This record gives sequence, C-alpha cells and structure tokens, in this order.
Amino acid sequence: MNSLLLLMGLLLVAYLGSFLVGGERSVAGVGLPSSVEWVVLGVVVGPQALGVVSSSLIDAVQSVVTVALAWLMLTAGVQYAATSRGRVGLRRVVIALPWTGLTAASVFAAIWFALPRVAPNLVPHRLVLSLALASVSSETTRHAMRWVRERYAARGPLIDLLEDIACAEDIVPIGILVALFAIAGHSKVPWLGPGGIASVTVSLGVVLGVLCALLLGREFRLRESWGTVLGISLLAIGVSATVGLAYVVVSFLLGAVLVL
Repeated sequence: MNSLLLLMGLLLVAYLGSFLVGGERSVAGVGLPSSVEWVVLGVVVGPQALGVVSSSLIDAVQSVVTVALAWLMLTAGVQYAATSRGRVGLRRVVIALPWTGLTAASVFAAIWFALPRVAPNLVPHRLVLSLALASVSSETTRHAMRWVRERYAARGPLIDLLEDIACAEDIVPIGILVALFAIAGHSKVPWLGPGGIASVTVSLGVVLGVLCALLLGREFRLRESWGTVLGISLLAIGVSATVGLAYVVVSFLLGAVLVL
C-alpha cells in the first residue's frame, strides 16, 4: 500500500463516518456507542497487528494527518458544550466535570494496578499508558445520546441532562492530553518542565482564539472570514507542531475560545 492509497482510504472512512452520524443522512437507531470502533480498526490494520499500514507509510502521511486531526479538534472546540437545544449552562458543565473525572480516575487506577500483572514489560511506560487510556475512555460521544433519542424516542429532563453532560465533558480528556503531552511529548522547550509546557500549550490556544475573534470582529465578507480562520488554525498547527506542543489541544482551545 502506498501513501496515496492510504489517503484515499482515510477519506473514504471519513465520508462513511460522517454519513452514519451527520445531519439528515444519519442512520437512525444504528446503536453505535462511541467512536471506539474506528480506534479498533486502526489498531487492527496498523503496524502492530496485521501490518496493512506500515510505520514508514504512517510517517509519509504524518503531516496530512496532523493537519486533519487539528482541524477536527478545532471543530470539536467550536461545538463544545453545544446541543440542538442550545448552549449547555455552566451548572451542567460543573456537573459533567466530576462525572467524567471519576470515570477517568477509575480507568487510570485499573490500568496502573493491572499492568504489572498483565504486561510487566510495559511497566516503565505505566504512567503514559494509564493517562492515554484514561483520556480515551472518559469521553461519551454526543451521538450516543442522539441515537437514544432516535431509537427510543426518549424525551424529558433525564435525557437532556445526559446529553448536556456528554457535550460538556470534553474538557476532562483534553486536560489529560495536556498532561500527557507535557510529560511524554517531544517538546523543544523541556527546560520549562511539565507544568510550564502545559501552561504554554493552554496559553497558546487561548491567545490564538482571542486573536481570531478580534480579527473576525471586523467587517469581513464570508470568504475573508474563512481565510482568517484557516490562517489562524494553520498558525496554531505550525507553531505547536514545531515547538512540540499538543497541537490537538491548541486547536480545541482555539475553537472553544473563538465561540466564547
């Protein structure tokens, strides 16, 4: 498989995923609980399993994947704490954080204590693995609540609360990603330490989000506004990737602050 075929395959998978969950074309009642099926697919076809996609091939398309992931996170930031009923209130956001934090802490503890018994050779990487799996496992996709509404015609305060929590809990896995990149990332400013690297990451996303909002506050045509968002997002990707920061976090914060 060459890099062109891999890119075409990724585009096809992305289209199928958007077809399943996007807009009026969504398949009602499919019942997919989250996006973990795509993660499993990646593990199966990746270099550590069937080897359909080799490590060298992944390196060849790394820049494209970096930009794609950053733009996806920018979209997630723009849609943060937003439902079809409007923006999630601060009270619901406060409820969602300990809910998700407890889930993440439970997964972290389970991996931390089970790893020496299950895979002793991975113990030196126990902290990184525990944080990564806690981040992945603490998120509930908003599509799950929409599928519940479609399949069971659920209405009422309980489903509204669960939907708000699902849309407002993204900040917990994002926070774990900040810590993960600060501890195990390949930062070009290691002398800052994990705390300093995390602070720079968050500050960069917030500052660029404010800058983009200020630029969009002027009287622009739609085409010029898209150019501004595109330019600021590419600046965020370039600076964070060059310095070795968590570009996915920077992009998410850029989108969230821009909407605010």
